[in-house]
Amino acid sequence: MLYDYASMIRSANETYERAISGYQSALSAQQAEQQSINQGYNTLQANVLAGLEGSSAAASQEVADKYAYLGGKTDQQLISAGLGNTTVRGTMARGITADEAKAQTNVKNTFANTAAGYQTQTGLAGLGYRGAASQQNTALQNA
Repeated sequence: MLYDYASMIRSANETYERAISGYQSALSAQQAEQQSINQGYNTLQANVLAGLEGSSAAASQEVADKYAYLGGKTDQQLISAGLGNTTVRGTMARGITADEAKAQTNVKNTFANTAAGYQTQTGLAGLGYRGAASQQNTALQNA
C-alpha cells in the first residue's frame, strides 16, 4: 500500500509539473505576442505624428505663401497710390509680418493640440491593452 501511495504522489507531481510547464509555455507565447502588439502601438503613434507633421508643414507653407502674396499686393497698391516711400512700405510690411507670425503661431498651436489629442488616444489605447495583457499574464502566472 505504501508503494501505491508513493506512486500516486509521484504521478500527481509529474502531472503538476506538466501543467506548470504548459502554463509557462502559454505565458511565454502570450508575452511574445504582446510585445509585437505593443510595438504596433508605438509604430502607430509614430506614424500618426509623422502624418500630422506633414500636414502642419503644408499649413505653414500655405500661410507663408498667403502673406508673401499679400505683401507683394500691398507694395504694388502703395506704389500705385503714390505711397511707395520706404517709411510707409516698411510700416505696412511690419504689420503684415506681425499678422503672418500670429498665423504661423496659430498653425503651430493647432498642430500641437491635434498631436496631443492623437497621442492621448493612441497612448490610452496602448495602456488599456497593456493593462488587459498584464491581467492575462497574472492570471496565467497564478493559475
